[in-house]
Amino acid sequence: MKKTLSISLNYLIILLLIPSILLTLIVIANFTYNSLYTTILKGFDKKLFAISTVTAAFIDGDEHDQILAIKKLNSINYDSNTKKIYALNLNNKILTVDESNGAAFNGPNIQFSDIDIKEIAFNSKNNLLYAMDNRKHALVCIDPQSGKTAIINQFPIICDSITYSSKHNKLIATGRYTSDIDSKNDLLSISLQTGDIKYLGQLKSYNVDCLCINNKNSILYGIDNQVNKLIKIDFSQTDIVIEALATLRFKSTNKVIDRPVQDITYNEHTDQIFGITDRLVSIGIKSGIVDDTKYVKGFRNEMGKLYLKYVQPMRRIREKLGLSFVYTQKLSDTPHLDVEYDILKQKRVAYNQATQIIYVIDSNIDDNHTEIGYTDTTPAEKKIRDVLFKGSVYLSEIKDWDEWGLLKSGFAAIKNSKKEIKAIAGADINVSIITDKTRIAMLKVTFVAIIALLLVTYISLIISKKIISPIQQLKEVALGIAAGHYGKHITIDKPLELADLSKSFNVMSDSLEQTHENIEQTNLQHEKNRKQKEMIRSLREKIEDEYDDISITSLAKADTHGYGWTRWNHLVLAWITKSTNYDDDVRLSSIISLILNKYIELYSGDWDKVTHELDNLFCDSVQAFFCIDLNQQTIHSLLRNKFKLCFIHENSIQVDDITSKNVLEKDRIVWIVSDINIDELTSESTIPLNIDETKEFFSHKIQYMDNFNTASILMKIKSERDHLV
Repeated sequence: MKKTLSISLNYLIILLLIPSILLTLIVIANFTYNSLYTTILKGFDKKLFAISTVTAAFIDGDEHDQILAIKKLNSINYDSNTKKIYALNLNNKILTVDESNGAAFNGPNIQFSDIDIKEIAFNSKNNLLYAMDNRKHALVCIDPQSGKTAIINQFPIICDSITYSSKHNKLIATGRYTSDIDSKNDLLSISLQTGDIKYLGQLKSYNVDCLCINNKNSILYGIDNQVNKLIKIDFSQTDIVIEALATLRFKSTNKVIDRPVQDITYNEHTDQIFGITDRLVSIGIKSGIVDDTKYVKGFRNEMGKLYLKYVQPMRRIREKLGLSFVYTQKLSDTPHLDVEYDILKQKRVAYNQATQIIYVIDSNIDDNHTEIGYTDTTPAEKKIRDVLFKGSVYLSEIKDWDEWGLLKSGFAAIKNSKKEIKAIAGADINVSIITDKTRIAMLKVTFVAIIALLLVTYISLIISKKIISPIQQLKEVALGIAAGHYGKHITIDKPLELADLSKSFNVMSDSLEQTHENIEQTNLQHEKNRKQKEMIRSLREKIEDEYDDISITSLAKADTHGYGWTRWNHLVLAWITKSTNYDDDVRLSSIISLILNKYIELYSGDWDKVTHELDNLFCDSVQAFFCIDLNQQTIHSLLRNKFKLCFIHENSIQVDDITSKNVLEKDRIVWIVSDINIDELTSESTIPLNIDETKEFFSHKIQYMDNFNTASILMKIKSERDHLV
């Protein structure tokens, strides 16, 4: 069976309105999201363009090269008094090295131009430096405070390494002193006062390139770069004791070192050995592990004035503008910076070969900080090379980095005072901020949309209620009319269409009520006539079929009085009621007939007992009861009104008063009538003998009498059991 989906108007309005609003809100939200994303992205492009160009503008390209340039050191020595590490660079300038990060910066303002220094040793007792002048083969004493120098003595040999022994107040040195070809190095002591050399012994098979001393126990430590060994030397005894402690390995790679250690020094406060390669390193005495992870390459100084001059503004820019990275970089064809970016021998690489990105200044100070000279493993793309070689500004697309997330970058060229392009300034911004800002904006839009949706839903419910409420009223009144409650009215003022509909509905309701009343009256009249005809027909059939000894009819009008009769054996029981309604008369006659039969049967035809019961039961509704004894030809009466007994025979009427018992004559028409003017009714000269004609005659008379309450029964007692016509 086919099912039909029923939806109320209220739900229909909501189902149509809310999805339409939702669809509109989704379209608006999508448009808003794309617009916001594009607007914010354009804003980031402008920001990156401005930052990269401004950063590139205030950095001098030549000074930027100086920051990147490596510092090559020949010798270092630890001062136990000041707890500083002093170093000597290739220009014979004394520098100070930060042992925490390996940065070299300006120390005493001393630079030697007339001597060629290879090794230095620091005398912590009198705060003096001792150096070997390789050009003059002389021992030189230097005052680090004043910069004054004095030659103590000249030597016939060249010392490879020197260190100061505070216990002996002498310099301990290595160098070829004897002519023994089996000895690569001799261990020597040098007097600080006279410069005299004393031979301490041979180092046998080891070629000690650099030397340091632990002044706590006068133990020497040296490095043999040919075999990459850390050597321990004890010269406190007559014979020198030499021991190879460990093979030197880098901590970063766990591989044997691949570049020589230039010099070493011993920190007596931390019991550490520091050395210099391309950077500062610490060397484990027992393990030989060379830790190169803590220190910057090339002894570059990120705390120097030149570096801070540029990095501090870059940090302020990054923090104030919410950038991820602000930095500078150079391009090279090799990561070996000691070749490509040595300040003394720079060269410009070819365009197609400049793919190696080398970071210089980085404004970050957290774990994402990139030290000077860090080489990126990702090759430079073509547009970045265009910045270096063509001076263009490049704004990259958004890139997803595993380590840093979504980044968008801007690049601009750094120039020197001659407008020569030297490097690149870069700025990165995490575009996840776009997502965050867009999400915040979308949350606001969504919030407004939800409020709008709730408001529209509320308004739609109100509108639907205003539309549905009158329709619901019409429905209820229509159902009432369908249930038979005609004439109901409904008042609707708005909307105008429903107001017009309600007026038409009220007209229809009134019309239905009038039509129904007319139909009901017609039906009542038809039913009344039908019942009357049916009862007369039934009584006639009963008289003809069962009671042909007597014929009884009524002359009274149907709407004034009622009558009835029944028979029990030889007794005929008749009555005249006070009913004025046909239906009530029929119902009352049925009840009387049933009760009379019961009492006649109960009292075996004793009329006195029956009338006693009837008098109590029907005291108001019945005017007269009659009991006709067919055997005795008598009539017994129970009267509540005055009645006359008229005998009609051969055009004459005999009128008698009704007593409790009257004798009837055969074949005479008997008329029992209430107290009226009998003479007026019988003034006609001829009275018909046929009972039907008699009935018509007297009925016609009764219709024109003033007394319309006349009640009567017309009957004929037959002498024979023939059919009454």
